[in-house]
Amino acid sequence: MLKFLHNWLQTRPKSHFSIGEKMTDQTNKVIRVGVMGFSSKPFDRDLANRYLEDAFDKIAKIFPDREIVIVSGLTFIGIPALAYAHATIRGWQTEGIACKKAHDYPKFPCNTVIIIGDEWGEESEEFTSSCHVYVRVGGGPQSFREIEAARKRNVSILEYDLDQLPA
Repeated sequence: MLKFLHNWLQTRPKSHFSIGEKMTDQTNKVIRVGVMGFSSKPFDRDLANRYLEDAFDKIAKIFPDREIVIVSGLTFIGIPALAYAHATIRGWQTEGIACKKAHDYPKFPCNTVIIIGDEWGEESEEFTSSCHVYVRVGGGPQSFREIEAARKRNVSILEYDLDQLPA
């Protein structure tokens, strides 16, 4: 029994959820969900997939009659790749917001692409001002800067802590 409880505690999603006024505004026909997290760093993909599924299930339950668009960093690596894959399975639209450096990486064929600036981070203002809900799964300094910028806008945020694995 103790082993079962320990395993269950290790695998259940550990999320922090704050509801901002934009998520409770039911007048939006389209709900834009910004997803941030690790891109090039190694992480537990199975756990990240469970976190994304948990977050997207919560969002779909709150907005069952809305079109949902998943917005992330355009690249087909790391958390953005997983988020786009989940969106595609659910029939949701996808949008990529990135700087020109994203062209050096595999890209997801998003429905909409927005390129802003030459360097990583120059797209952050557009990203953090364009969504109703944000989901952070792990992440590095840019993810934490972006989630803090989103928090200042009083939007809804789902955060899942995910450790970087050794390289």
